[in-house]
Amino acid sequence: MKKKKLLCLGLTAMLAVSSLAGCGSSESKTTESQKKEESDTVKITYWGWDNNFTEPMKEAFEKANPGYELEVTAVAYSDYVSKIQQSAASGAELPDILIGESNLRGPLFQMDIWEDLSQEPYHVKKEDYFDYSINKSMNEKGEILGIEQSVSPSAMAYKRSVAAEYFGTDDRAELEQKLATMEDYEAAAKEVQEKSDGKVFLFNSAGSVLGWLYTSDTKSLVSDDGSLDFTGKMKPLLETACKLRDAGAIDNFTADTPQANAAYAGENHILYPCPNWGISNGIKANDPDGSGNWGMMIPPTGGYSNGGTIMGISKSSKNKEAAWKFIDWCTNSDEGVKAAKEQVSYYVPAKKYYEDNSYTTDKDTYFKGQDIGELLYQEVLPNIEVPSVVTPYDSVVQSEVMLLAQAMMADKSMTWDQLLEKGLADVQSKLPDVTVK
Repeated sequence: MKKKKLLCLGLTAMLAVSSLAGCGSSESKTTESQKKEESDTVKITYWGWDNNFTEPMKEAFEKANPGYELEVTAVAYSDYVSKIQQSAASGAELPDILIGESNLRGPLFQMDIWEDLSQEPYHVKKEDYFDYSINKSMNEKGEILGIEQSVSPSAMAYKRSVAAEYFGTDDRAELEQKLATMEDYEAAAKEVQEKSDGKVFLFNSAGSVLGWLYTSDTKSLVSDDGSLDFTGKMKPLLETACKLRDAGAIDNFTADTPQANAAYAGENHILYPCPNWGISNGIKANDPDGSGNWGMMIPPTGGYSNGGTIMGISKSSKNKEAAWKFIDWCTNSDEGVKAAKEQVSYYVPAKKYYEDNSYTTDKDTYFKGQDIGELLYQEVLPNIEVPSVVTPYDSVVQSEVMLLAQAMMADKSMTWDQLLEKGLADVQSKLPDVTVK
């Protein structure tokens, strides 16, 4: 273009006018060509809130796949379900890629808006993925509605300095032996309370304890007759939580508040139920000076899953092939899996990547060189069990679990059966058309 303009300036005025007109025509054609190229770009729409995932994966995907663009619309976590429900009910356009965070899948899976990824043209095979991740991705019909962005193995983190002071060791094997049963936890709590004059606790909040007990329990919420078996699920968990509370194991903080988060940097709590994502979001974010002072072990409940988000495809999408291209690239291509690990610290649920220990090895200096990757992804992950299917009631009951955690600490005289009665009444009021027992 610059050469043409210089040529135009060297001619007579009349020729300049003519030549400049020609230059303008060329520029117009270039713009039209650019527009055509832009129109050929396939846009894949995605609604969500997790910029830590979407921003780096969008950049990496588009670089590896020219002609495709991930168009992300910010939707708050608290608004996601209602926005999807309202859009579906009104006939408004849904995003090409649907997501389902663990706590939101109950109501989302009840909507007939998801492609079954086990069918053509996706052909997702259950045996290629960890069983628990498939179970958490299926609806009641047995359809596979999505693939996890990342697995979510969870264990028990501990503060080395406090463990060593009160238990005489910060060694993982020795701590697992000392805390091998829930009765051991009660005894240890009493021991710590006595030694610290009531100032040090095993846990900082009842929410973290009851959340751990709930997510590690494999019993389904739904009975064979289709009713919601709240009592069968919650009775043993509330009994255990109350025993721990009464033994002095639990401090009075409310989970996920600034006060509870600040406890990570303190010396008044020993144990922290911890999913893989909690290492960065919980420990490192709240204890910036704690490098070398953390450890990880497996609790008496065994390793478990906590959290996670699936990606699926809307039935109404006009770009299903492109949407699957993004999902499959992120979770089942060497390039995408590498980007997810290196840029987001996400580990995919496809079993083939775990055959090589180099994918999971993580000797984290924050954990005094302990290989956290081996513990979480080689020991815990293959053995995780979860209820066989996501139910419509999961999110309601999970919310109630947190309310009961607050109630049991607000009035420490409440017994497990009183808490159970409260929970039954609350859940029944929220699900008036469901049999809750």
